[in-house]
Amino acid sequence: MRIFVALLVVLMMTLSGCGILNDYLNSGTGTVNELTEESGDVGEVEDESEVNDEAVEEEVEEDESSPLTSGSDIERVLLQAREANKEIHSITIHADTIDSVDNIDSHKKITVNALLDPFVHYYKQEVISGYDEDGEWYSDDEAAYIADGEGGWFKMKNSAMNYAVKLMYSDGYYDNIIAAEELFEFTEDGKHYIITYIGTEEQYSQVFHGMVPEDLPFVELTGDMIEDLQNSMTGEFTAKFSKDTFLLAELVQNTQVSAKLSNGSEITVHTKNTYQYSYNEFDSLEIPEEVLSTAQEFSF
Repeated sequence: MRIFVALLVVLMMTLSGCGILNDYLNSGTGTVNELTEESGDVGEVEDESEVNDEAVEEEVEEDESSPLTSGSDIERVLLQAREANKEIHSITIHADTIDSVDNIDSHKKITVNALLDPFVHYYKQEVISGYDEDGEWYSDDEAAYIADGEGGWFKMKNSAMNYAVKLMYSDGYYDNIIAAEELFEFTEDGKHYIITYIGTEEQYSQVFHGMVPEDLPFVELTGDMIEDLQNSMTGEFTAKFSKDTFLLAELVQNTQVSAKLSNGSEITVHTKNTYQYSYNEFDSLEIPEEVLSTAQEFSF
């Protein structure tokens, strides 16, 4: 159950905008246009191909017609951030998070290190109070390795947790914000450009809906859970980007989702998260050989 709840929380972090798989958004299987046109509530949406083409240009002329210097403040900052992201090879995240599962709280301090190429992710949590336990896991392109709390490790190959973790390290969700920017407010302070969601609860689900492919591993485990999570999602979202680098500096989220599990029971997860980001603080990250050699295969 502990592993399953961890999976659910990671999936929810992904769905709520911590990161979205950019390749999926560009694949044609679930575009921003399709989602917003179906809802009819988010407003007129730019042609997605134009947004994506602008975002991936290798060279941009610094003139009035450049997408990086024209357009709305929100679009300008996010396209500048996407350009800045190309220089990132590693990410460090420090998070303060309160997870409430069926109204039972757990307050945690989380540290995440991620090397982007080759992809290696390390997550460690320290429980301040509540139901959960201290824990850690590694992930790479092949599997997730999860501490069992007793000195050993589980290995989950091609798992939903492994898949969801990889979704976290992408700027693909910028497209959704640009496409529905009338639902976001742009402000700034001395050090940051600030983008805050100001739409309704219903529109929140529509903006961040459909972020995970239908062929998610362990679909027999999750059943209709992913669709339930997407449809029930409500929350708050504020992103702060550095004025010096245009990199994401802080993300504050308050998100709630509900879903029915495969056994028919229902679970509600509410998270309050503050993430602090830093970049390129390390050049290498490896899963310890002891973890790789001793981890036991785990299956649901």
